[in-house]
Amino acid sequence: MPSSTGPVLIALILASALGSLAAAVVAPVEANPCSSLVVRTDKQDYDIGEAVNITVTFVSLLPGCVEPMIAHDYLVTIDVLTPSNQTVFSSSNATARELMVSELWTPATAGEYTIVASAYFRPLGDESIMTKTIESSTKIHVLNVTQQIPEFGLVATGMVGIVVVALSLMLLRRRQGLERIR
Repeated sequence: MPSSTGPVLIALILASALGSLAAAVVAPVEANPCSSLVVRTDKQDYDIGEAVNITVTFVSLLPGCVEPMIAHDYLVTIDVLTPSNQTVFSSSNATARELMVSELWTPATAGEYTIVASAYFRPLGDESIMTKTIESSTKIHVLNVTQQIPEFGLVATGMVGIVVVALSLMLLRRRQGLERIR
């Protein structure tokens, strides 16, 4: 009598593996203790037209962690968002392991921007079933330098006003001195 435990055991193992994969595909984004994703900029305050150097470092598997043994890679994206969540810059890179990427973005308008880096798990490199596994963000401020420095005309008008007042006071004192002599 042949044993039927072999095919049943294989079916159970396959069902468990597929269940784990399905859970990974539909799981919400949470803190992932086995991966690391960091997004940084070279500073926090920029002027309009000044290049922002964005650096993203991704480690897919930290020491002591394991991953499902299926063919997969990660898609690491960088998005720069306005305060109203409009994307003004976007890039993406695929990797099977660690990744460090630097991107340059030049802002055209003043405001506060959020830079978001996300890592997506892609079984077999298929974007139709990829899942976000980890996300990191930072904020920067873009300033309008011309608004910070008063216009030259306004400064010049103020300087002329000060000179006129100073000359008037000098003339007034001189006149008072001449009247005392008489």
